[in-house]
Amino acid sequence: MMASHGDLVARLMPRTRFIFIVRDPREVAVSLWHHKLRTEPAFAKRSPPITETIAFTARAWPEYIGKLRAFSEKWPRRCLFVRYEDLRGERRDRALKVMLDFLQAPASPPVLAGMWQATDFDALRSREKDKDGEKAGFFRAGKTDSWREEAPPEAIADLVRKAETPMKRLGYPLAV
Repeated sequence: MMASHGDLVARLMPRTRFIFIVRDPREVAVSLWHHKLRTEPAFAKRSPPITETIAFTARAWPEYIGKLRAFSEKWPRRCLFVRYEDLRGERRDRALKVMLDFLQAPASPPVLAGMWQATDFDALRSREKDKDGEKAGFFRAGKTDSWREEAPPEAIADLVRKAETPMKRLGYPLAV
């Protein structure tokens, strides 16, 4: 959406702010592979190795982040990058407060607590399973490091080489 219509949205709605929640490309690859196995019957039937999706991510993720970066350079005061990993674990209150401050929204401790309660991963996953007529499983795991157990180190090393510059800019460690 941002790549093709972002400038139009920015011009039509001059007070709009954009928050780009980005995720470690190593985890993106693993999550995408699982998602496609679950949602694309032809993909699942072909049952490609995870390395195929890692190679795709190694090409696509840097390009996508580059487009977001170019957009943010055009509209710098209206864009904020937040790492998904910072919204999990110990740094989550600080990351959410940064986002709310950017949006000029209240960020008191009760507001933060209410937001975390409403978006608790396990609660969202449970609600998804209870939906009638839909495939459960949209919320697979929400992990930030499953790539370490699920992806071959040599494929991850290649991804990191290809995505090194945007990973560094976003503060991702490059160690495999």
